[in-house]
Parts: sequence; structure tokens; C-alpha cells
Amino acid sequence: MPDYTATIQLTDDVVRSLDKSKYNLALVKEVVDGSGEATINTIFTTRKVVPKTSITWGVEYALNWASELPAKGAQVVISGHWKKCVPGQALTLVDGGLWENNEEDTKEGYLTVRNHFDDVNILVG
Repeated sequence: MPDYTATIQLTDDVVRSLDKSKYNLALVKEVVDGSGEATINTIFTTRKVVPKTSITWGVEYALNWASELPAKGAQVVISGHWKKCVPGQALTLVDGGLWENNEEDTKEGYLTVRNHFDDVNILVG
């Protein structure tokens, strides 16, 4: 999985202004849950604002399934094991709620999932 890098360059005046106002910079990623509601995951927050900051991070994905989508106050009735995965990989959910590699459906840059198990929700985390 490739690493990503974000570089933030600020002028001296901007650094002074942000520092005076006690601001920090944050790198965040918006994710959407099963209901379509967006939440923000913070990847990195600066301790101090400086003229140049470079942030490098990698991404790791995993799949699971659940009979019901978890929500505040809800309980997941049944679920499987988390399976690490990467874009370009294809997986099939088979009897017993187990993950198997699927070499036939791989597509570069995409995560492909087939469900041959039951009417469940596929979770990506």
C-alpha cells in the first residue's frame, strides 16, 4: 500500500497569526457510515504551527460483516473476524461467515467483495 505525504508551507506572517491565535493545523479524513452520516478521523495534529510541516502516512484496511449495522446504543448480534485487505484484492464471504481469497475477481485499485453467506452488512474499517 502506498504512503501518502502532505506538505504544508506557510508564510512567516501566517505562522505568527496562527500562533498568536493559538491555532494548530490538523490533517483529517472524512468517512461515511452505513447511514450516510459523515464523521472525521484525525490523522495528525500539530503541536505548534511552523513554516513547513510534512506528514507521511500509510493506509491499512480491513473487512468484517455483521447481521446488523452497529449504531449508538445498538448491539451487534453476530459478526465475523476482521480480515486485512488492500485495494486490488478480491474476497468472498463463504459458509460459516469466513473470508476466502478470490483470485478471479481482482481489479487493480479496487477492493472486490462477493457474499455467498447470508444477508449481512459488509463493514470496512
